[in-house]
Amino acid sequence: LSEDQEIAQVLRKHGKKVIVLANKMDVKMAQEQMHEFERLGFAYTIGISAQHGLGIADVLETTLALLPEKKEA
Repeated sequence: LSEDQEIAQVLRKHGKKVIVLANKMDVKMAQEQMHEFERLGFAYTIGISAQHGLGIADVLETTLALLPEKKEA
């Protein structure tokens, strides 16, 4: 197993929702390898470029959508 697959197995054991972030998406080679991250089988895989801010809005939007609703007291 690759390190990515080993980490994915550990994360699955916890039963939590996972957002996979694949950095360096400003580089063509990384874009071509995005399918490798998608093959890990998580529902949310987002390509980003931390240096250029690409995909950050998608990360925020996905994170907010996955947060539990605020309970009224």
